[in-house]
Amino acid sequence: MGHCTGRVFHISLKELDHPLNMFETLQETIIHLQDSHTELLEYSINCSIRYGAEQFLARAKAEGEEQEQDLLELVGGEDGMQSIADELSAFEEESVRYDEQAVHMKWVAELDSLLNNSYLMNPSLRAAAEDYLESRRPEFKTGFLFQRGKTHREQERRRDFSWRSSRSRQQRK
Repeated sequence: MGHCTGRVFHISLKELDHPLNMFETLQETIIHLQDSHTELLEYSINCSIRYGAEQFLARAKAEGEEQEQDLLELVGGEDGMQSIADELSAFEEESVRYDEQAVHMKWVAELDSLLNNSYLMNPSLRAAAEDYLESRRPEFKTGFLFQRGKTHREQERRRDFSWRSSRSRQQRK
């Protein structure tokens, strides 16, 4: 006879030779279970772990749903949640606009700084300034004879021309 697992064994200890007596089958089943105790133990542990994990997940899900309901009630139900979502969307849109505006304002400030620190000159004023700066160099000399006086007069002339050009430019502004 095969091993019977999960069955009811009908035994009679008074009539061991009874045709429906399953005493021998019971003994064989017990021996078989003892021989395969490692596999049965692994199976039992596996089932216990699986059952425990399922129970844990069910409890966690129930607690999560309960917390979700509590939070939903706290914000005023579905309408309150929709209101918060709308406010968040509006805030995000304004944030994007603010970033664009901040970048534009920074660009304008840098451009203003650049323009305030730049010297814009017309060609004649630039040439006069260049001549004046050239006359201020130590190696600048004019003429061959009476050089000191000529050099001094040329420096004065260039200074006066630069100053007059600069002054007339400022008056036009």
